[in-house]
Amino acid sequence: MKRIFSGLAIITLLVMSVQADQLNLVDGSVIKGKIIELNKGKVKIKTDFAGDLTIDQTKVAALTTDEPMMATTTTSDASVTGKLAPAEDGKTNIAGTVVNTADIKTIWLPGSPDPSLPKPPAPRKWAYELAFDVTGKTGNTEKTTVGGSGKATLTGPNDKLALYLRGRYAKENGTKNEEEIVAGGDYEIRLGGSSHTAYARAEAEKDEFNNYDLYFTSAAGYGFYVVDTDDFKVRLRAGLSYVRKCYIDENMDDEDNIGMDFNYHHELKIKNYAKLVTDVTYTPTFNEFRENYRIYHESALDIPLTKSGLWSIRLGVSNEYNNRVAEGAERMDTTYFGRLVISWN
Repeated sequence: MKRIFSGLAIITLLVMSVQADQLNLVDGSVIKGKIIELNKGKVKIKTDFAGDLTIDQTKVAALTTDEPMMATTTTSDASVTGKLAPAEDGKTNIAGTVVNTADIKTIWLPGSPDPSLPKPPAPRKWAYELAFDVTGKTGNTEKTTVGGSGKATLTGPNDKLALYLRGRYAKENGTKNEEEIVAGGDYEIRLGGSSHTAYARAEAEKDEFNNYDLYFTSAAGYGFYVVDTDDFKVRLRAGLSYVRKCYIDENMDDEDNIGMDFNYHHELKIKNYAKLVTDVTYTPTFNEFRENYRIYHESALDIPLTKSGLWSIRLGVSNEYNNRVAEGAERMDTTYFGRLVISWN
């Protein structure tokens, strides 16, 4: 019985060795394995002894495959399907046609795309996020604060669209002292797939306690990624803006202004454990550059609660400075927040 099993094992090994793909090199050596593809003068072969290898086509005298492959040559754009085998004078036989090995343009596995053709762009994907926080205080002061936000992001190979909505409401000792709602969108496209971008954004805000019945901003311009890696991104923007201010205070006239739009943005991943995001936007007007402007800053640290990243905690601070406000209103508005966030695709 042992002899039978030993014989079967030897036969199996012999069959596998005979059937393995191989590269006959010009120096006389042979590499056996599984040929994956030939493209742009490089042959990729998967071996048991060294993993994936890439060999210059100029060093290959002939190719052998134990299964049909798709192939094209420099003499014809039409693809053929068939096994490859060595031929005379170091040439290669493809489905009965003998060609110079150097004239083979591409080889690839049936059912796979032609590696010489441009890869189709990756499809755009939506990602969603909901965040909310509730804080309260009892005792000498009764205070309740409720905040929440939603965001939908459509990301493609070279562009990104973000739509967002956020709101905040607070009441202290029975008196409302904060009510804000903001909605907006931001679109960015990379120019030629490079670090240079063009962008357009729009945002509408209603904030009773900052004296805004409507604060509308639209802007468009040029952006550039100073650093652009998976773990760290730094982006700068500069453009033109249009700002419409409608005040609740009847003693203040509504305003329409044309100005500039500047933005600094960075994202930092901390050892796949947390993510720090900072945004600073400065929008001065042309006619009163030093006296009529707005600066908005927000920094937030996301700490995942699950490995999937579905749930996370967001801790952060935002500062909004308006140089022109109603009488009795503060120019600086600072908010500290801690939010529970759920994110999914």
